[in-house]
This record gives sequence, C-alpha cells and structure tokens, in this order.
Amino acid sequence: KLEVYYRMSTQGYKNLSNAEFQALNYFTQTSVGSRLDFGFINGGAEYTDYKSTIIPYRMVRYFIGIQKSYHEKIALTLNGNVQDYYMINEDINQKYSDVTGKIAYTIFNQTRINFDLMYRNQKGRGIDLDLLTAKSEITSVIRQLSLTAGVELYRRNYIGQKINFKGVYIQLIRRF
Repeated sequence: KLEVYYRMSTQGYKNLSNAEFQALNYFTQTSVGSRLDFGFINGGAEYTDYKSTIIPYRMVRYFIGIQKSYHEKIALTLNGNVQDYYMINEDINQKYSDVTGKIAYTIFNQTRINFDLMYRNQKGRGIDLDLLTAKSEITSVIRQLSLTAGVELYRRNYIGQKINFKGVYIQLIRRF
C-alpha cells in the first residue's frame, strides 16, 4: 500500500590523463519519494536533486495512475504526471504536465472500439507547448479479415506556431 524510497547515484572520474575536463559530466543524483497503491489506483510524489557539471536541477514530481477493467468488456487506463523543475544555473522554472488515457470496449466477441487521448503542456523559457492528440477507432475481425476505421486529431501550439490536423482512415488487413 505504501512505498517510501531513496535512491542515489553518482558518476565521477579518477586518474585522468590527456582528457578535456569540461567535456566530462560529473553528477550526483539523489531522489526521495513515496507511492500509495490501492489496487486499481496509485499515485505519489518524488523530489530529485541533480548536481551536475552540465545541467544541475531540482525537480518535484507528482503522479497518479488508474487501471481498471470490467468483465473483460471495458478496459480503462488513465495516467497523470506533473514535473516542476528548477534549473539551478539558469535560475528558471520549467513545468511539464501530461495526461494520457485509453478506454477500450469490446462490443461483440470480434469487434472492439478504442479511444486514446494524450495531452502535454510545457511552460518555461523556450519550451512553451500545448499538445493534444486523440484517436478513436473501431476494429472488427471477420474470419481472416480485419477492418479498422478511425478518426484522429492532432493539435499543437509550440511557441506560437499552431498546427491543427484532423484525419479519417480505413484499414483492411487479411491475415495468412
């Protein structure tokens, strides 16, 4: 039900000769966190201190996950994650948030419908991003033929550059 953890890793170099010291990455990473698990739902928090010669940072991360199935007809997965970074050398904060989800429903023995969703948001200097992808498809298998029809959506706003895409597809596969 409850997990508490501590991890530490380090990398250094000894007895170097004829090496360019500025190209070598020395680091010490320390992470401490906890996680709660209640069967179909789990979540937790973690703190990481990364001391490095290249990109030192401190990060706080929160996460949650849900996985549930009902009578082999419906399967649900939902994951959320927030990572808040403080970039020490640059004295800036960066925040990454994402949510992914999937629902699968078996209509008949050989017919299934899926819904997939992914959203990511990044905030910080030079990394502002809003990204949404979604897909819905239905697949049916008749003997050795598999027919899939679906729609998909892709929306991205990256530092003011916007892309919107909507698509429809049909796929027919014969299995041998």
